[in-house]
Order: sequence, then C-alpha cells, then structure tokens
Amino acid sequence: MTLTMARSFLGCLLLVSMFCADAAADEDGVSIVLRASEGETRYTINGEAVADTDLLRRLGKVYGRLGQTAPVAVIASTAVRIGTVANTRGILGKVGFSNVRYFYFSGDERRMGEISFDLPTIPFSLQPWTLPGSAAPNRSR
Repeated sequence: MTLTMARSFLGCLLLVSMFCADAAADEDGVSIVLRASEGETRYTINGEAVADTDLLRRLGKVYGRLGQTAPVAVIASTAVRIGTVANTRGILGKVGFSNVRYFYFSGDERRMGEISFDLPTIPFSLQPWTLPGSAAPNRSR
C-alpha cells in the first residue's frame, strides 16, 4: 500500500468515526413528537410510533436507559391541543425526566418555536397584563 493510499484510507476512517460519534450523541437524548391525525394524537419517541396507552411504559424504559438528566424535546404540531402537551408534561414528570424542553411546529411553515412552562400560574383573566407581576401586552406590531 502506498503512502497516499494509506492517508486516504485514514482520512476515510476519520470521517466515518466522526459520523458515528454524531449518531451516538443523538441517541443520548429523547425526541417526542405529537401530531394530530383524525381527531387523535399520534406519538413518536425517537422516530418510533407509540400508542398513547403505552407512552408511560415506553418512556419509563427510555428513562431507565438514559437517566433523569437526559435531554428531552417534546415537539408538538400546532394542531395538537395544549392540554395534550400539558398531559405529556405530567407523564414526563411522573417518569422522572428533569431536562425537558417543549416546542411547537407548523407543518406549513416548517419552523418551530419554544413553549415555556417556567412561569408560575396566574388567576384566569381576559386581560392578564393587568394582574400583578404580569407584563404589558406587546403593542409594537
């Protein structure tokens, strides 16, 4: 084998190992996608379809493998009810995950935004900006 061939081979091995490391890193997190279909919510965990009746058990298995601090992304279609996202949040809390972020996406725009559950709840109001500690509405639009 010539020196040039050996260098090319080593370069290919390096590229392959970089791609394998990225794939392994992806497996260290959990991606849960919620989509609305025919009036029901369809769940996938890391790309694998999961029945809603099996969600708790399947997440428990993932938790057992990855642990409490594994990054979890809940990605919900805008067609999914916010109550369903909140229920998913409750299931993740019951399982024990502590590093969870929530996102919404629109199938038309192919963009997503983050949903924050970090703020405390407040009494119901049609003018929440009038409540103590609430920010005024954004009128810059």
